[in-house]
Amino acid sequence: TRDLTIKRGGAYPSDHHHYLASEPPPRPGELTVGEVECRFLVREEGDEPQFAALPAIPDMYVDTAVSSFPGDARDPSHHFLPVSEHWLKRFLNTWKDEGVFPALEGVASNPDLTGSSVQGMVSWVLAGRRWADAAFTKLLAHKSTLTAKEMVTQLSPIPDWENSPVRAMDLHPRLPYIALARQDDAIEIRDLSGMEPGIVLRDRDQSLVTCLQWAPHANSLLAVGSKVGVLLWFVDPSQPACRFLTSWVRVETSPGHVPVATISWSPCANYLVSGSPADTNLVVWDVPMGVATRVCRTEGGGVNLVAMAPRGGRVLAGSVGGVLRVWETGNWTCEKWTNTSEARCQVACWSPDGDFLLFALHGDPALYYLCFRGNSTAGKHTCGAM
Repeated sequence: TRDLTIKRGGAYPSDHHHYLASEPPPRPGELTVGEVECRFLVREEGDEPQFAALPAIPDMYVDTAVSSFPGDARDPSHHFLPVSEHWLKRFLNTWKDEGVFPALEGVASNPDLTGSSVQGMVSWVLAGRRWADAAFTKLLAHKSTLTAKEMVTQLSPIPDWENSPVRAMDLHPRLPYIALARQDDAIEIRDLSGMEPGIVLRDRDQSLVTCLQWAPHANSLLAVGSKVGVLLWFVDPSQPACRFLTSWVRVETSPGHVPVATISWSPCANYLVSGSPADTNLVVWDVPMGVATRVCRTEGGGVNLVAMAPRGGRVLAGSVGGVLRVWETGNWTCEKWTNTSEARCQVACWSPDGDFLLFALHGDPALYYLCFRGNSTAGKHTCGAM
């Protein structure tokens, strides 16, 4: 186990040519907000970033005025006038509809019981529950008491994920198509070469969409991570939008492995790796056979990020507890890195040859890297911060 923070200022080995090395760093008061064609995009601190549209790519607008859907529907109780009822009756009704702890919260906030022994005891119970939740989450991070939606909102790399009109997107690796996960859990496929209407994919199991990725070397296979597991869409985006019957979906589930928050394809598109913040294990899906295999580890909490190297030899698995593992797919052994701040890995990308891994930690402005070039033993690997 190595500490990522002890080698700040580390550099790539001398034999590695970085294609952005000639770009100067941002001046004082400037922030780097992106990169296009090997050139950094910068802006002044406090200014909103302005990006010029790339030529030949039309502007895309996501309709935020979507129709109502279950995840966004208002509670039916809002349609009725409030009535006066005894606190015990309200407690029992809330317990039946929402559970015991929301019912206790209602008792604790009931102004009619202010200063009463009942409210005092309930407040002690709720305080004990909050303390137990904190201790339980600290000791067993992967068994968090957060709901699926709370876990995704907290761990998503997208700021304000819950209110974002677009929650995930992925460009097709070979064709001019982009897949967008909308706020209403619909998947929209847009054609970047024209202005034709996009195909909209919906399914009853497609709720709480967290991530999506096109399969490499496969024109029509799209994987989607959701609340229930992994959905595999087989869709021909070249068909007119009205021909929805050309698309169909297959749902893959694994016990305890929900919600699926991150996915990554193998180069051959026969295997898909997925991770869940509620599960310490990786799941490797044999897509043609429909078989799921667990890669087991217990330390570090659930998995919030997976990324397979372009050549398929390695897989990064980032845990919510700040543990990084890089798996060798030949024999499924791993090496482990930790950081002193326990910050989770937020985003990561591999070099084309799979020998360098660049990543960033949540709440840390530094960029970190791992070098796997040369000897594959743990002591020969290089780690540092840029």
